[in-house]
Amino acid sequence: MCDGEMAQCPNATSANEILPCMDAVGVCYKGTCNLTRMCIAKEMEECESPEKTCMRHCKTKDGVCKSTADLDQFKHENYTQKGRWGHPGVMLRPMSQCMAGKGQCDQFDMCKPIKVSGSLSRNFEKFKSFGQTIVNKIWILIIIVIVVIALLVVVIKFCSYATPSSNPKKPKAKSLKQIKNMMSDRVKRMSSKRKPRKGKVNAPVEKKEKTNDEED
Repeated sequence: MCDGEMAQCPNATSANEILPCMDAVGVCYKGTCNLTRMCIAKEMEECESPEKTCMRHCKTKDGVCKSTADLDQFKHENYTQKGRWGHPGVMLRPMSQCMAGKGQCDQFDMCKPIKVSGSLSRNFEKFKSFGQTIVNKIWILIIIVIVVIALLVVVIKFCSYATPSSNPKKPKAKSLKQIKNMMSDRVKRMSSKRKPRKGKVNAPVEKKEKTNDEED
């Protein structure tokens, strides 16, 4: 026998398909307790009320979204939930959406508005402000692109030295220490070419006057 409180349903028969289950938050459907067919079992449709309430609502054939407390189909004793003896209507289970998706039911059958000030929302706002800054200052984006390209060039160059090759004509792969020494030597050579050594000044070249003997 199904008294509306248990989560298990009896065998799937036409007579058992309309029985409530799991403390009247669901209805038996094909032998299981379905939480979304409460109104369908009464030849109505599920609907959400914009009001701040956790009372289940059903849309009648007239297209009106009514509370189950105002519908005669849910006044049977099997639809009376624990702690609600003498109170008509069926309450939604905790964590269900309410207030047309803008709220959530708690364990006390209270519809609480959903707050959007969580960590995810704050991170989204930070990302949005960062993106707006990039759009307003396009030169920042250009610098970022240049830096990324430079890093890619360095990584590719480094991998070309450190990656072994099966081609005998190519030089052997170098270790990290060898690559470091090679890079430092290259930087020293480049700096020495650009900066002249101190203490050494090229003396001016004196022009020799040609004598008459040399002209002859």
